[in-house]
Amino acid sequence: MRRRDKRRDESEAWALFRRAPAVRLASTTADGAPVLRTVHGVVHRGAVLLHSAVKGEKIGCLGRQAVIAADEVLAEVPSSWLDPERACPATTLYRSAMAHGRLVERKEGQAKAEAMQALMERFQPQGGHRPFGDGFYEKALRSIRVIALEVERVEAKSALGHGKPETWRRAVAEGLWESGQLRGLRAMIDDGCWRFDGPAGVELMPVMGPAELAEAVSLLTPMYWNEHIDEERIARAQLASPAWVGARHDGHVVATARAISDGAKLAYVMDVAVAEPWRGKGVGRAVMELLLRHPAVRACRRVELHTKTAGPFYATLDFQRPVDPAWRQTLRLSRA
Repeated sequence: MRRRDKRRDESEAWALFRRAPAVRLASTTADGAPVLRTVHGVVHRGAVLLHSAVKGEKIGCLGRQAVIAADEVLAEVPSSWLDPERACPATTLYRSAMAHGRLVERKEGQAKAEAMQALMERFQPQGGHRPFGDGFYEKALRSIRVIALEVERVEAKSALGHGKPETWRRAVAEGLWESGQLRGLRAMIDDGCWRFDGPAGVELMPVMGPAELAEAVSLLTPMYWNEHIDEERIARAQLASPAWVGARHDGHVVATARAISDGAKLAYVMDVAVAEPWRGKGVGRAVMELLLRHPAVRACRRVELHTKTAGPFYATLDFQRPVDPAWRQTLRLSRA
């Protein structure tokens, strides 16, 4: 790899292959003709498995060297974030992976059944079908062929700001936040390319996700408004919210807040919580200010919330008790 600053650990390549919705296969046929196809693939026992029709085009590549590649485009960075005149600084934030090896066929019945079961578990994880391996699919398995890339070398690469000066990373991180390209921003944070420092030594998290879910749910479960709500439902609510922010200290969640929003007219703030040791240190205020600046919230004409005891705190953020017009009635449909 020419750019060593973009090289990542091999484990990141395997992780990308496992989550990629599709991979690309590049090889040649026996007569040297190039083959490039986008296919479904699954990592299984150190190989990347594909399936094919009995006389599919990929069959012509058996026994030959091949490359399987996957990538994620995370954000587009316009040149104007980095230079007021020059077009050259425009770039893309991405992750990519390549596995090099030789294509072989898995002919044995049990190996084919395991491969198809692995593919189904990857691409239809909800189930809803009879599992492979008990003879039910014996006829169907005869009509397909299973191809494995026996991996000899794996490469992982990312372009998220590694090796770039702090001024570049700051400009890109702030640009991603302002433009709402939150996937790219989260990738920069996860790769250690940027950090939003908050009060009392905490790290502000403008994009929360599955890695923080369990600790956020543990923080929210004891709160009075979640008294009759189970943890699974609390977790689903966090993940479904267009705006979910928080704070971490030493990698552990110490505050969380979310909002549901239409991005234009109304946002509704929910599930604001700060761990006991971090209250009174400005963490809650910093997280709320972050939430109010979130791309899904900042353009809304109205931002509302309910609270039992924290009215004075929210008043410092300019929340006021509304005077509703006479025509407005609050109606609610509740489900168990």
